[in-house]
Amino acid sequence: MRFRRRASKKVSALPEKGDAVSTAIRDHEALSAWFIGPKAENSQLLKSHLNLIVDHITRARVEYFQNDPVRIISCFAKNGCASSGKLPDAAGVDYEHCTPRYWSSFVPSPFDAWKYGALVVDGVRAFVTVAIQDSTAYKREVAELHKHLTGMTDLLSRYSIPSFSPRYMGHMCFDNSLPATLGYLTAMLHNPNNVAVEASPLTSYIEYCVGQQLCKLLGYRTMEITDAGTCPPEFKGWGHITCDGSVANLEAMWQVRLFCGFALPLTVFLGLVSGISIFVASDQDKVSARNLKFYPLSLKWAIEEGGLGFLASSFTISLTRGRSESSLFMQASTTDLLNLKPEVILDIPNRLSQEYGISQQFLNEEIGRYLIQSVGREPLERRYGLTSTPKYIVSKMCHYSWPKGAAVLGVGRDNMEQIDVDINARMDVAQLEMKLLSLTRAGHPIYAVIAIIGATEHGAVDPLDKILQLRRKFQEEHGVSFLIHCDAAWGGYFASLLHEPPPGHRSARPAGDIDAFVPEQALSPYTETQLRALRHADSITLDPHKSGYVPYPAGGLCYRDERAKCLITWSGPYIDGGAGASDVESMGVFGLEGSKPGAAPVAVYLSHAVIGLHRCGYGALLGEVMFTAAKMNAQWATISLASDTLLVAPLVGLPAEREGRPRDEVEAQRRFVRERIVGRGNHELVRDAEAMALLRQMGGDLAINAFVCNFRVAPGGPANTDVAEASYLNARIVARLSLTRVDDAAQMKPLLLMGTELSADRYGESLKLLKRRLGLDEGDEGDLAGMCNVSMNPFPTRENFIGELSTAFLRVAEEEIKNCWKRVQPVPAIHSFIMQGTDDLYLTYLPMFNLGSYRQQLIVSAKLPDSIMKAYAEVRAQRPSAVFTLHTRAKVLLSEVLQKGSCVVDIHEDLPVLHGFNPDPKGFSSCGVALSEIKIVKHLSLSPTSLAREYPLFMPFFLYGTPGQKHIDHILLKAPNAQLSSSRVHFSFDEHAGPAEPAKGIDFRCGVIMILDEVREHTMQPYGRGHRPNFFAPRKTFRVSLYSDPFSGQYGCTPTDIRTVWERLDLGKPLAKGALTLGKSIYSDMTHLNRKTVPELCLLPTEQLTRDELLLSVTEDYEQISEDIKRVAAHHTAVAADDISAHILAAVSVRARKYDLRPVHESYARAHAAVHISRFALRELDDERSQCVAVRRGWKDSCDEVLLG
Repeated sequence: MRFRRRASKKVSALPEKGDAVSTAIRDHEALSAWFIGPKAENSQLLKSHLNLIVDHITRARVEYFQNDPVRIISCFAKNGCASSGKLPDAAGVDYEHCTPRYWSSFVPSPFDAWKYGALVVDGVRAFVTVAIQDSTAYKREVAELHKHLTGMTDLLSRYSIPSFSPRYMGHMCFDNSLPATLGYLTAMLHNPNNVAVEASPLTSYIEYCVGQQLCKLLGYRTMEITDAGTCPPEFKGWGHITCDGSVANLEAMWQVRLFCGFALPLTVFLGLVSGISIFVASDQDKVSARNLKFYPLSLKWAIEEGGLGFLASSFTISLTRGRSESSLFMQASTTDLLNLKPEVILDIPNRLSQEYGISQQFLNEEIGRYLIQSVGREPLERRYGLTSTPKYIVSKMCHYSWPKGAAVLGVGRDNMEQIDVDINARMDVAQLEMKLLSLTRAGHPIYAVIAIIGATEHGAVDPLDKILQLRRKFQEEHGVSFLIHCDAAWGGYFASLLHEPPPGHRSARPAGDIDAFVPEQALSPYTETQLRALRHADSITLDPHKSGYVPYPAGGLCYRDERAKCLITWSGPYIDGGAGASDVESMGVFGLEGSKPGAAPVAVYLSHAVIGLHRCGYGALLGEVMFTAAKMNAQWATISLASDTLLVAPLVGLPAEREGRPRDEVEAQRRFVRERIVGRGNHELVRDAEAMALLRQMGGDLAINAFVCNFRVAPGGPANTDVAEASYLNARIVARLSLTRVDDAAQMKPLLLMGTELSADRYGESLKLLKRRLGLDEGDEGDLAGMCNVSMNPFPTRENFIGELSTAFLRVAEEEIKNCWKRVQPVPAIHSFIMQGTDDLYLTYLPMFNLGSYRQQLIVSAKLPDSIMKAYAEVRAQRPSAVFTLHTRAKVLLSEVLQKGSCVVDIHEDLPVLHGFNPDPKGFSSCGVALSEIKIVKHLSLSPTSLAREYPLFMPFFLYGTPGQKHIDHILLKAPNAQLSSSRVHFSFDEHAGPAEPAKGIDFRCGVIMILDEVREHTMQPYGRGHRPNFFAPRKTFRVSLYSDPFSGQYGCTPTDIRTVWERLDLGKPLAKGALTLGKSIYSDMTHLNRKTVPELCLLPTEQLTRDELLLSVTEDYEQISEDIKRVAAHHTAVAADDISAHILAAVSVRARKYDLRPVHESYARAHAAVHISRFALRELDDERSQCVAVRRGWKDSCDEVLLG
């Protein structure tokens, strides 16, 4: 057969002016009929077609063996039609003429009898009769169905993501197209299983047709464009439906591995390459055959020792090196045989049959003894000296399914070579070439290079054309060949923009309402080039349930050469379809899946048929989607101009930024976008040629915008430079603008986005450039949290609705910036310490990683009045295991306390819920005490930039105190962490060193660094609710080493970077070694240290009360206050609230006659009788997993209540 090549027609961006408007109006009017609509505008259309589906399902069931001995006695009783004999016309359907085979003048068909009255059936076989329907059991089950269905639909309506709304721009989800929805429902009611023809005679064929449609979309040859009667120069493409893109990618890896390492069942293989589809094989052939890449080596072995020796002197093979070089097969090297082109290997059995007349049975018997499934891989590797592992190569932007697939197939993640990306987040082809060259020189065969056509985080398209050129180069210059697979799960359907509609397509219609106008965005020249290159890839993943707008599950996988499908054949006697079944019918024998819904390909087929895989169908829809994405990118690029606190930068910068223009030119272009693009309606914008030309250059390659926010440290002030703080802002915004838990309320989210993380390892130079554009420290190698908006909705740009979404985003972001200021800006606060020692008093500060006022690890010595110190020492002696805490009485800046060297404090046993109030009357408490002679022992910064990147190998502590009383505090090198402190520890030097010598040079008052030699911190961290530092227990003994603190005696009021201290520590020169035993009093905390935010609330008297009188008045309500605040603040919605204090205030129920609960404001703080709620009021760990589990439990109770009653 001969293929007809159609000349490629260049698709223009848009027709000129008036034509552009009319074309876009027509396209938008058309696509408006393809969806239910953001406000269910097409709900009646859906209802009428649902009725049609039910009618046809009913007719099919009634017509099946219509002469079964079932007699209808009565059919109109329930509808009052018995007297007239006429049936009412429902939904405009004339049922009288729909069923002419049954219809007589006044006698309804069985179908109509079911439709308009409950059947009364008797005879040999009775089915559902009126008597059954009137029974108590029947009615009870119907009531149960109604109750559960009503409850479930209510829950789904409340808690499902509103992907239908223009406000939803999160994951790759949108309203399913109406054709796809109705197609799925239609087929689902018939329940076909495409595992075998017997279970799906029609839908198996439909799946084959869908595969051919997808192949044509991607540029592969199909049966549709082949002339019968001639031999094709290449086999046609073939595709099928999978459950999703991940399985399609896994299957592609399996196929590649099979091709590069698995042999075929020979009768299947030989039949296919001869143009005959054969699916009946011997039992031996049905065993999974392996390592087709080793197939030439198996043949060589069979020639050397088996019955194929007569081939040695004449059989030739086309080598990969050069364009036409061929060689005697037996003279080809092992490397040459392992790098044969795919089509050359696939042709070997056919050539042996045609050139030597070898029968399939003989070849099967002779070569079968040397195939990998017979001898195993190791004998072949030993015989031919194979030592290097084959490799996959993929961009660092690859979907997680690729490393997962490598793990599933046993390839191993280390054999997935990942290539860096350029500043546009596309695969760096120069590095790819270097990697291919290094692997080739090292002798590693290459399984495949994977090109991403639309990355899920930002829509970037890898340079497929350059990858194809590299393969040709390596084939010709190095004799190395590999497969090329394209992961176009997102980008595949965008190829519809390259196809013209068929002649006479209905798109040639008059334009309608100008208000419906939504322009279409053209593909960039770069992206168009890559999509046109798809036809040359060996296999392609694409997902109809993504940019095809089809219900889940509907992934897809296409092969350029249909023979490749035999590499993914696995059959059983009940799914082969019999000896006469063709590959068109027996779709179930191919791929990884067994049972799979025939409804999925029907949904895809119907959506293709109605919408069309061309630029006036899916192309028009996706063109509008790309226009939406471009306008959103314009919003992200300019939103900072509308705020004096928020900074936003898209991953893909403005054209001027990408071109490296001076800053003033970049800002001028930003203002141009704001004035000429952002604030204008579609009909006005499309007539501005300059604005449209710029808009077409903006954004990512395929309709996804990744962007990151930063903030100014004060209104109009300089930008925050800390990457971790910018990440926190982005994480907070994502929490506010995404649905991450089962009880998140979509009604509370004005805009829905998707969170992501831009890791330094994956994004490389593009991330450094992004940090620079945001004003962040580009030398900070930390990962950066960000956001994505996926544009699948063609409606947001109408009436500039995008402007409303941008305003909503700005409001949320600016609210969250205020929370960020609390983290980075030290403000007056109540500071707390653990008290240690009774001969000299040492105070260990209680820090927090995430609030600016508490971000330091601090150890000081100080003095209390003699009477207070004596009382404290007596209580400590009586209760040696107790923990005593000291708190500044008023809100102060810690730096001022350290500079002044004194302050007024309250002392409590344990941690208080209300400052100045000890709920345990038996506990030690002393308020308003003077603390003096404060001297700094250690002072280290815990800001994100000061922390280490990794946890230390062994656990470090500060050891300090007096010769008679020593104490320890865990060095907090990385967040999250656990604060571990112990008073009055006992340290003993190793006997062989003698206690006098090593102790002579150690000044414990200044403190040293101590390492627990056998406690590996990096293996223990991070701690959590189910994983606590239980090793840190009273009287526990450890082997330790002591080291000199490189900053000893140098600490001051300004904290030192904790990472710098650790980096300068000389671990090769210990001062001493010995054993350390913990004291009876230990403090272990993971909650307060790592808490992300805390409420700032206080109790105010509603009457004229002194502070002491107020404290007395809350005594009786103390437990209620504590539990209520803990309950509300620990709930996940508090974390996502714009202001946690206001959120708690609105949610708590604590109120009394003599006091009120209010947020802390400056005026309240000055009130003499105000009592502050302690930051230690929340006693439970609030890590995300614990919250998530708690919320799910609570939601399950609500769900059960709705469903079970």
